Amino acid sequence: MSDSMPNGPALAPSSAQKSFHIRLVVMPLALVALLAAGWSAFWFQQINKFEARLDQLIEREASLGKLWTCADRKIGGFPFRVELVCGATSLALKDLKLTAKLGAVRAVAQAYDPALMIIEADGPMLISNEASETWAVKWELARSSVRLDLANLKDLPERSALEVKSISIFAPNNPRVSTTIEAIDVQARRNPEKFATERAFDLAFTVTNLVDFLLAEISRTNDPLSLSIDMMLTRNPEPSKKPLPEQLELWRSQGGLATLRQLQVTRGPFNLAMSGEMGLDAQHRPDFRFDTKVKGLDELLRASGQKADILNLLGGKRAASGEMNFNLRTLSGQAFIGPLPLGKMPPLY
Repeated sequence: MSDSMPNGPALAPSSAQKSFHIRLVVMPLALVALLAAGWSAFWFQQINKFEARLDQLIEREASLGKLWTCADRKIGGFPFRVELVCGATSLALKDLKLTAKLGAVRAVAQAYDPALMIIEADGPMLISNEASETWAVKWELARSSVRLDLANLKDLPERSALEVKSISIFAPNNPRVSTTIEAIDVQARRNPEKFATERAFDLAFTVTNLVDFLLAEISRTNDPLSLSIDMMLTRNPEPSKKPLPEQLELWRSQGGLATLRQLQVTRGPFNLAMSGEMGLDAQHRPDFRFDTKVKGLDELLRASGQKADILNLLGGKRAASGEMNFNLRTLSGQAFIGPLPLGKMPPLY
């Protein structure tokens, strides 16, 4: 006899097995659909909040005299981003009586991190004043990032940055007004150690390879100029429409101080480095002390057609060779360069 089972028809699956197989297919699909519906609801909620925050920021800017206009406004970015696109953008600065018009602007945030906004702008930008004088600004890239304080949109951002590359500034009706800049980089952030107690902000500003037509004509050299500033400002008031003198007085009365960690200016052989502190005294005059180092001043003077002999008046071989270390300071409103008096500092307001 054979131990094998006889060949016969396969057993039909039971109703319980059919139900189990259906659940294996339906349940994951239902879970995916549920997650998709939940994410869609979350995205639309974030879009509504994003648009409301932008409206709040535009209202805050308007209260400060900066009137933004967004033409052809569109909202999108599903599924992972929230995005605003302005087909054309304009800014009117009421106090300065200037108007700027530029191309499309895109503001983007991730749906899961709405406080961080990335903003890009298309050029050119046309700036005009009351006298119908116009300046044009072109660039290859203009991008900014801003981390907002969602708990208080009326205050300054927690941090922000601006990057602009390959910039050209010119006056269409005046060819003598022409400037090119390789790059501009600006960064600001709340100082992590002193913001809570002193409302301190760290600021960094860099200009790389600036060439200006008038500056080149005066100095008789086409050497590009580069500038970098690293500083900290304490006692920064919240944004306000108060007149500038009132804001300066508030800053002074609270002990506001500008600490210049490093200022560096280079142009060809010329190099200037400064560091120090500046505030305002009780008479509203600048009160400062800056340690200063200069190299290549003699070559800069000669290049501009000036006699470098004036450096001999400062004494010493280093001064005559265009290299000096000195301090710029004030004492009771009197400004000094080293031991030499420069004159009285007038009140700022």
